[in-house]
Amino acid sequence: RARGGPANFSFVPVRELVFDLDLPPAERWAKHCAEFASSTPLLETFARATLARLGDAEAAAVLKLAADVTGFLGAEAAAEIEGCGKAMGLELGVLTTLNLSYILRRLMGGDHNTTGPLPAGADRAAGSIACTSLAADGGARGECAVVHGRNLDWGLPDELKNLTVALKWRKGGEELMTTIGPIGFFGVLTAFKSGRYAASINERAHGGPFLEDLAELLLLGRKLPSHALREALLAADTYADLGARLAAAELVAPVYYVVSGAQRGEASVITRDRTGVAGAPVSLDNGGSFGRSWFVLQTNYDYWEDAPASDDRRGYALRHLDELGAKTNRSASMEQMRDRILKAWPTLNDGTSLVSVMCAETGEYLAYNAMYHPHIAATGEGQQLVH
Repeated sequence: RARGGPANFSFVPVRELVFDLDLPPAERWAKHCAEFASSTPLLETFARATLARLGDAEAAAVLKLAADVTGFLGAEAAAEIEGCGKAMGLELGVLTTLNLSYILRRLMGGDHNTTGPLPAGADRAAGSIACTSLAADGGARGECAVVHGRNLDWGLPDELKNLTVALKWRKGGEELMTTIGPIGFFGVLTAFKSGRYAASINERAHGGPFLEDLAELLLLGRKLPSHALREALLAADTYADLGARLAAAELVAPVYYVVSGAQRGEASVITRDRTGVAGAPVSLDNGGSFGRSWFVLQTNYDYWEDAPASDDRRGYALRHLDELGAKTNRSASMEQMRDRILKAWPTLNDGTSLVSVMCAETGEYLAYNAMYHPHIAATGEGQQLVH
């Protein structure tokens, strides 16, 4: 299969919009979502295709949730989702499905392969279910203390990638934070607070068994990982505070949180089960990732287990980071993170929807919708790495 190297992509800077928390929840998305109403038929097709892959029990659970979004997700989330749906002319069930994407993506076709064939009997995902997040030291004289890189591999068709935007959150005239994600999405997947910290979510264990996740949500009132991140971002004032909140949140599904700060040495990976932290801490102040002290790295596999040969993005990222570090005295600039790491196959692959780099120290960011062009000659590497 064709591998997605830079020649297979064009990179379109995301649009920047204002998300005004002083507005009533039903009005916060309305103006922005109305601007994307032309994408409504494509969104409906995408959501219905997802629902069609569910079994009867799963589909019934999603429809039940859509019928009472307020009861299950809370009044604020329900109002925001409904407001966007009305502005776009979308059925509530469509946006509810998209807002449950973290736990639904497991059902979008199977496993993902970027670096080799899948094991016998495994089905390849219709869209990618893989993400990469990392945070690297910016160097003693660098323009950014810690550089946070993030590829979101959502597997969206190119026609829907323009729905990913950068939002400047404001309240009382004050800018609170910047998030990067799809319109009409209540949770947060990628974000930073200028002068404070940055954070991103990576899927763990395919998001967990779907019906178990829904039971945690419907019966126990636990939070979707993206909702927990939104809540923590709005409340936390420091890098340490954000990490503590994400470590303690009661979640419906397992997840990886990657967090970086505004000072050198502030970067960590928080591996989460539903009720607590799994594994020993991974952070710059306790040795970094995989024996490299200048960065932390997370794909979609627990660090204490080998990545599968079929999806060893970890191994290639380690090699690319080693090559970069040898030339830069183990540091990275924002541009180097983008060009040498995030745009290198297979961290960049045919499922990549978003390429983004954040600097919590300065509040600068780079973010692009990654448009995939499979008809262009592939530039990926052929060999596999074993780590």
